[in-house]
This record gives sequence, C-alpha cells and structure tokens, in this order.
Amino acid sequence: MTTVDAPRPPAPAGTVQRAAIVVAAGVVLSILALLAFGSPAANRRLVLDPGDGSVVGAAPAEVTLTLGGAESAEDLHMAVTGPTGAVVSTGKPVIRAGRLVVPVRDAGPGAYRVGYHARLPDGRQISGLAGFTVTLGVVPAGPVAAPIKDAATAASHDHARLDGINGVLLLLDLGLVAVALLLMFLRPQRGRQPVSGP
Repeated sequence: MTTVDAPRPPAPAGTVQRAAIVVAAGVVLSILALLAFGSPAANRRLVLDPGDGSVVGAAPAEVTLTLGGAESAEDLHMAVTGPTGAVVSTGKPVIRAGRLVVPVRDAGPGAYRVGYHARLPDGRQISGLAGFTVTLGVVPAGPVAAPIKDAATAASHDHARLDGINGVLLLLDLGLVAVALLLMFLRPQRGRQPVSGP
C-alpha cells in the first residue's frame, strides 16, 4: 500500500474563533496589566518640605522629601546647596516616618537647591532638582509642603518609565505574538492518508 501526503482539511470555523478569542483576551489582559503596573512615574508623588518654589521667612533646620517606597529605598542621596552654591546639608539623609530627611544649616537669605536620588525596591531610580527661597522677615508664600512642580519632575528621570517609544514597541511585540499564535493555530497540517488502487 502506498501513502501520499495529502493536505488536511481546514480547521473548523469554531476552532478559528476560539483561537482568535484567546489571542484577543491575551492582548486585552496585557494592555490592562501595562496600564495598571507599567507606569510607575504616574504613581509616584514627590513632596518637598519646604515646598518647591516656595518662599519661607527663615532657613529650615531640615529638608524632607516624601516619595512612595522610601521606607525600603536604597542608594539614598539628597543634598541641599545654599545661596552661594555651597553645600548646606550637614549629614547623610535618613528615612523618618516614610520620608527622606536631611539636616540643613542656615546659610542666610537666598535660593536653596535640593538634589535627590533614590533606588526604589521595584528597581526604579528617581532623581531630580527642586528648590525654595529664604527671605528673612517675609511671611511664607507658597505651600509649606508641596508636590514638586512639572519643571523639576521633567528634569528628573525614572529608569523604568514607560515612554511613548517603549509603549509602541511593546504593542508591536504583542501584535507579533498574536499573529504568531494565529499562524500556529491556522497552519495546514499534513496527514498521511492511504491510497487504494492498482
């Protein structure tokens, strides 16, 4: 008896529909997971005390930065410079009540700049610059403790951020995986069928 390779009949329509539903569900779940967990920068809120851009009547004894995950952050760095550009932070930053705190000496009136860097438990690294102004005898203006303004946040960076190009590449990868899965489910399979005859 001789055997000949014959094409197998196409997959029933129900199989194709089930495969398409599985792929679509996978893509939707991936996008939802990306939106929920993939944008750490959106979940991060940095609050500086004295507030970024604020005017205070006296130099603070300490500067605090509140950031999510500070309790278990590693590689913490925060430095404060005074009006002359000299460093006025007098010790290493410590974590107190979920905030990054650094002691500061009084360097007189003028603009103070705060530089910070931290590596969070999930691997994100955040850093940036902010500042406040000391004007003696002036009633404080601006928030005492406030979220860091957009300009400072833009100057900071987040190594695990999902930006536009990474999002496009991720969606392209998901699309390619979906196409590969469809091709695997829909590819014709060769079968061996016996041939009868002389």
